[in-house]
Amino acid sequence: MTSERQQKLLIRNLDRAGDALRSNLHMHGVNETARMHMERALNHLREGVIAVQEEGRARSVDQLASQLQNLAKILATLKPEAGSNTANKAIHP
Repeated sequence: MTSERQQKLLIRNLDRAGDALRSNLHMHGVNETARMHMERALNHLREGVIAVQEEGRARSVDQLASQLQNLAKILATLKPEAGSNTANKAIHP
């Protein structure tokens, strides 16, 4: 198999895996831990596509994991507290 054919096969397989993960993420009733693992896996698949298509441009696994962890911390600080209605407070101070 030529290098170009192998690359196309790799991308196709990564795309299929991503499609399956996205389909799973749309299912109702998936527990939060499973959802988090699938979201992380989807990010790794996307980085895998970059690694195949653009050699030398992909982040290492450790870099990606660290950046995803930092993003999760930032997003956690942006979530409104449970029970608070920030939209209502902004309209009716």
